[in-house]
Amino acid sequence: MRRGFHFLLILLVAAPWLHADERGDQEKRLKDTFAGKILTIRNFYVDDKLVYSPAAKVIVGGTPGDWTLANLEVEKIHLRSDQLTLEGHRVRVVYDKDSDDLFRNSQSGKVKVEIQLDAGHATDEELGAHGSHVLRGICSQV
Repeated sequence: MRRGFHFLLILLVAAPWLHADERGDQEKRLKDTFAGKILTIRNFYVDDKLVYSPAAKVIVGGTPGDWTLANLEVEKIHLRSDQLTLEGHRVRVVYDKDSDDLFRNSQSGKVKVEIQLDAGHATDEELGAHGSHVLRGICSQV
């Protein structure tokens, strides 16, 4: 009986660490996929901070603007059980008349996108699938 109790106690103590390792792995996969990429924010929102619900609905921000300003170069990604955060710089699209071509130009403005995640998506696989789905619903890769 004592042996079973000790095993249960060890599992209860280790569970948060195991869960943190899963989150770290999931965060690493998201960083591998999106870090350094330029994403276009759907609906061309130009706010410095955007907060989305788990259903990809805008809660904070949501001011539509010029499509040339609606790009985000992802520099940081943070994953928590209830939120996915992307931070980076705004990238402006510029038309060069001489070469008749479009160019991306980094801007000094920082952008922070927070995506609230559904607590019902508790496992690593569910969180990853849900987080990626919501992120793709908010941004498209250019």
